This record gives sequence, structure tokens and C-alpha cells, in this order.
Amino acid sequence: MVLETIPILSVLLIGFATFLILSGRKKRKDSLPLLFLILNGVLLVAMLTFFVNYLRNTNIFSNTPAWFFWSLIILGLVIEIFCLYKKYVPGQIIASATHLFVVFPTIFSIGIILLLLAVIELIIAIINLKKRNYGLAS
Repeated sequence: MVLETIPILSVLLIGFATFLILSGRKKRKDSLPLLFLILNGVLLVAMLTFFVNYLRNTNIFSNTPAWFFWSLIILGLVIEIFCLYKKYVPGQIIASATHLFVVFPTIFSIGIILLLLAVIELIIAIINLKKRNYGLAS
């Protein structure tokens, strides 16, 4: 039962990152927010589709190829490295949400490591969020 809350937390993090992107678009005039807004939409649709299919059929893990999960892990790492370099907080939250989502199907193999990575990414994002004002009240 607790394991099913992980994808929901991941979707909530994607929603929070979308809020930060939309509130920060006024300050940032480059194309980075638009790129991450599109990435948010794609990840949100993919995560919701996968989770709804899981609720309908719990054998979806055996039907999903391993490269799908590995590509999500690599995508999260690439996003995190890029966003740490650019100090872009919504991207860091997106990377954390991606890794948190992959914890769900891989909990018995590398899921614990990914869970720790997601928590570390969230802590770094919260520290950077405190340093930069994204339109949130302090």
C-alpha cells in the first residue's frame, strides 16, 4: 500500500515543478522554461499512463521492457546534472520526480539507491529554492 503512494508523490512533484516554471517564466526570458514545461507534460502523461495501467493490471512490470526504466534513470541523471550546472530549481525537482517514479518498479533491485538519490536531489532543490525567490512567500 505504501509503495503505491510513490508514483502519486512523483506526480505531485511534477505539478509543483510546473507551478515553479510558470511562476518563474516572468523572470526568465530564455527558452529553458518552455523546454522544461514540455518535458513536464510528457513525463506527466507517461507517469499517469503507466500508473493507471498498473492499477488495471499488476503484471505491467514484466510486460515493460527494461530499457524503459533505464532510460528514465539516465534521463533523470542528465536533467539533474544540467540543472545543477544552470541552478534551475524546477528541473532539479523534475529529476527528483523521475527518480522517485522509477523507485516504484525497481524497489527490490536499485530502488533504494534511487530513493536516496531522489531525497538528496529534493534537499538540494529546497536549498536552492530558499536561495532564489521563485515567487513563493518566505
